[in-house]
Amino acid sequence: MITSIGIFGAILIGIAPFISNERKRIYAIIIALMILSFHTFITQLWIYLFTSIVGLMGWVKQLRNFYDNEKEIIN
Repeated sequence: MITSIGIFGAILIGIAPFISNERKRIYAIIIALMILSFHTFITQLWIYLFTSIVGLMGWVKQLRNFYDNEKEIIN
């Protein structure tokens, strides 16, 4: 779905310079840039969330190991 949006925006920005009506050309470029900006935002947001979640899981695992080792040392 997200890839389709990006492909559509890229096609639209490739076709826009060949539109003869100046007003329609400007609208097409504006819409294409909005679509590509939205696509970039969504993909980068996904990458950021994924890496944050994986990083958080790693730090929680390390903290659990730390507490488990600390309990063994005390006992």
